[in-house]
Amino acid sequence: MKKYLSAWNLSRLLRLAIAVAIIVQGILVKDGMFITLGVLFSIMPVMNIGCGAGGTCNPRPSFRNPEDPTLTRDANE
Repeated sequence: MKKYLSAWNLSRLLRLAIAVAIIVQGILVKDGMFITLGVLFSIMPVMNIGCGAGGTCNPRPSFRNPEDPTLTRDANE
């Protein structure tokens, strides 16, 4: 349990707090859609998933031109 909780950072805690607030708001206004969205948003920080299936959202790799350090281009070009 200690190892699991040590992987939590401020961003994850903030996302969970917002999700709990959405659930509470849904209960107060008796709106099932809010409750459903709150549950969905609370699962994301608990499972540590974000925009991608693996929990990562990495852009395509790029590299700098050694001759001109101000220019960059995609590795796929």
